[in-house]
Amino acid sequence: ARKQYQLTTFQKKLTKAKLIVIDELGYIPFSKEGSEHLFQFFSDMYERSSLIVTTNLEFSDWTTFMGNTTMTSALLDRFTHHCEILTLNGESYRFKQRQPIA
Repeated sequence: ARKQYQLTTFQKKLTKAKLIVIDELGYIPFSKEGSEHLFQFFSDMYERSSLIVTTNLEFSDWTTFMGNTTMTSALLDRFTHHCEILTLNGESYRFKQRQPIA
């Protein structure tokens, strides 16, 4: 969206959503600019919308994909203020449902 100069329009659409789901956050590290956009997104959505975020990373590991300790700390402060944290352990449902090779 940024390359097509439509990032602002896209962000405005997102702020109107009642629920946003972000799956596998942190799977791929963000660039400095990407981390700043993510921080701004969470800041804009803070106390305005419901978010569901899935990740395999502990909060202590978020700096690895965010790249900035201070920004990560501020992000987690907002992110965890009004939240329920669910920790799921066990075998992957995808692994359980896989079909054995014949």
